[in-house]
Amino acid sequence: MTNGFIVGKGPRHIRDTAMPLGRGERHITVTGLALLGSLALLALPAHADVASSPARTTAARSAVGLDLSGWPSINVQLYKGKRRTMLVVHGGVAVTTAPGGAWLIVSVKANGIAMEPTDSLGDSKIQTPCQPACSLSGTWWLDLDLAEVAHPGMFINVPIDVTLQGQTVLTTTQTYKMSLMATLVKK
Repeated sequence: MTNGFIVGKGPRHIRDTAMPLGRGERHITVTGLALLGSLALLALPAHADVASSPARTTAARSAVGLDLSGWPSINVQLYKGKRRTMLVVHGGVAVTTAPGGAWLIVSVKANGIAMEPTDSLGDSKIQTPCQPACSLSGTWWLDLDLAEVAHPGMFINVPIDVTLQGQTVLTTTQTYKMSLMATLVKK
């Protein structure tokens, strides 16, 4: 008996594997390899720099390993702002090597304008003291109709760039993870 496999629906024939594959068999093999390759692409590492920007209504990005001593930022873009919507942003920064006495500060802006809530100076900053490791996260919002009235031509029917900035104060180089998600929601 020769080595091989059974093919066809009729009487069982054994085909020698030394012979080249037929057209249909090659198609199945190529399709199978393509599916395996696609699955490998879906298995991205959970803690890598990833982004889903630009997007129509929701965009997200995360990044790791930048230096927080100089106000680094990550950003996402939504294709265009729409009337009767609010921009809602969730963001956070985690520091892994902050010495005692350091402060972590996070700020969010949309098209260069501070989002709500703001502090007494009109900045959208939040801050917290750090020990060896700390994290800070928040949710900001901006009513696009009101923002357009205050800043004509900056929010309706134009792209919206959302920027998350993080910084540590009273310390030197830090390592961090930043995460940002911006969503347009109907009012």
